[in-house]
Amino acid sequence: MKKLLTVGLSGDYIIVSGERAGTLRVKTTRNLDKRRLLRWWASSRTLVDLFAQVPDDFDFNYYWVEELYLDPEYRGQNVATMALDQLIDRMDDPAMIALEIGILDRNVSHEQLVRFYQRHGFHTFSEDTADFGVAFVKLRGAT
Repeated sequence: MKKLLTVGLSGDYIIVSGERAGTLRVKTTRNLDKRRLLRWWASSRTLVDLFAQVPDDFDFNYYWVEELYLDPEYRGQNVATMALDQLIDRMDDPAMIALEIGILDRNVSHEQLVRFYQRHGFHTFSEDTADFGVAFVKLRGAT
């Protein structure tokens, strides 16, 4: 029988059953307008398409996920999913959540990370194949 894990967030840390299991750092900017965000990523067709149905004067609470790292012993147990879900649940609507991934661990493939974020409703909007960096965005409560 699998051990039932309790997952929580405390500051910049992911806590699993009372133990520190990884980090989740996020920067927040309140009330960024759509025009400013589109200027930042004007070359992104995905971002332009996502914003197509959002009024031009719409303001977002912008969240940049700086780091989501899980210690190897906690991987494959839905811990990252539970931590990300808790983070998203805590965010104020409307929200734009952005992050960029790179491979810091040989045991996690580029494809695994891309699939993880896509399963959580994130869209790829920039990909640099030279260093495997991929930027993702998710809009929440923007309709």
